[in-house]
Amino acid sequence: MRPGMKELLYGIAYYDEYMPYERLDQDIRMMKEAGINNVRIAELTWSTHEPQNGVFDFTSVDRVLDAMHEAGIRVIVEQHP
Repeated sequence: MRPGMKELLYGIAYYDEYMPYERLDQDIRMMKEAGINNVRIAELTWSTHEPQNGVFDFTSVDRVLDAMHEAGIRVIVEQHP
């Protein structure tokens, strides 16, 4: 790491929507082993979370946010219209 840097963000895009429900814990364990400390979620599947304009369902996002928080992994929730 460069002098003066406090932390290097090392991350991935994580597509929970395409993974088996029970796989989240295993994926987080592998992320931690690889040194991942940042993930981006919900970027390509926004229509899953907003099936109609102004109608939201963040159930899967909340599940991933909670699990990542518990593991100490930061999350970027990205929206594409």
